[in-house]
Amino acid sequence: MRVAIVIRIERLMPDRPETLTQQHQQQQPSDTLCPPNIKTTQSHRQSKCIEAAPARLQRVCAHTYLTVCHAEKVTQGCRSLITESISPHGRIRSALLCVAALFTCVVAAAAQQTSATPEATATISGTAVDVDGALVPDAHLDLIAADATIQQLTSSSDGSFSFAHVAPGNFTIRFRSHGFQSGSIAGNAKSGESVTLAPIVLKPAATLELDVTPDDPYTAEQQIHLEEQQRLLGFAPNFFVSYQWNAPPLTSKEKYKLAWANGRDPANLLLVGTVAGVQQARNEFNGYGQGAQGYGKRFGADFANLEIGTFVGGAVLPSVFHQDPRYFYKGTGTVRSRIVYALSSAVICRGDNGHREPAFAGVLGDLSTGAISNLYYPASNRNGPALTFENGLLAIGGDALNGLVQEFLLRKFTPGTH
Repeated sequence: MRVAIVIRIERLMPDRPETLTQQHQQQQPSDTLCPPNIKTTQSHRQSKCIEAAPARLQRVCAHTYLTVCHAEKVTQGCRSLITESISPHGRIRSALLCVAALFTCVVAAAAQQTSATPEATATISGTAVDVDGALVPDAHLDLIAADATIQQLTSSSDGSFSFAHVAPGNFTIRFRSHGFQSGSIAGNAKSGESVTLAPIVLKPAATLELDVTPDDPYTAEQQIHLEEQQRLLGFAPNFFVSYQWNAPPLTSKEKYKLAWANGRDPANLLLVGTVAGVQQARNEFNGYGQGAQGYGKRFGADFANLEIGTFVGGAVLPSVFHQDPRYFYKGTGTVRSRIVYALSSAVICRGDNGHREPAFAGVLGDLSTGAISNLYYPASNRNGPALTFENGLLAIGGDALNGLVQEFLLRKFTPGTH
């Protein structure tokens, strides 16, 4: 809103009363008297001129007018000056009052103009991801703007978020999500600016570490005891998985003990017998023949596969390469990051030093099992290196599938997991 004021105060000169009266009669307006050189147009409908002062004030206020400010009160005040004395002192007093009223109107209009034009706000947007670059949905974000206002929201299913109507200036965004560490970032937004932040990286939440040394025999023995209690539906062994992320590494002795318990478990023996029966029904490895003798050979071959795979891949080679044969349940992070972790467990494992490294023990154990199986499979079913790599690759694929099932399914059916 603009305020236009033109004030012209001419030299005060005493006029004769009769002259002033004549001038007043000649210039008496029907409604309001605006300066003759100002024409009222459509754009001035909301403008209001101060009505003319009487003839006694024409030399002082005749050219004083307000074109934008709604000066109703000023007009009423000036009207009251008509009855003032026509003495020189009265003219001076009337002029000063009129100027003061106009000045007050100008200040009020300027303040109204300032408050009616708010500073343009900013928009701040970005994306929440984890350390692997996977999107993090439902992350909680709080934005503290420069004017101390706080906005709260959660990231969408694709990890994106956007804050609108943010006061310009410095701002802080605090973020948190289940399974991740809390954190904050700071930035600056200019008036009317649309700010796109770099991806906000949420780090996995820190887990409680045991105050023990890796070689503490009591802790390692305790781990073996806990894992030997892990059974699917309370029956099938689920020994080679740890639901404690920071579980201490196993010594060579514990690795052999765990392999021995797994290989001798009655549930695994029942599984071997079932597999052998299916193979005989489908006449697989037909060199073994049929009948009890054929079933016994198939059972022996499958049991050998179980024992060799368990001991070579779960105890011998892990002891040589100082690697942990167990699957470590992740349980946190996005579904995508957990799937990648589970599938990669077939070729990447945890070393006894706590770092992730290529699973030499697991991969070579799978290939070794395939190679050794050539010694007891029927001659007609031996394909040399082809059979070795075929069985080895199938075993590696089985490890990847096992990791996926462990991560998303088996814990729900394993009572008493830790």
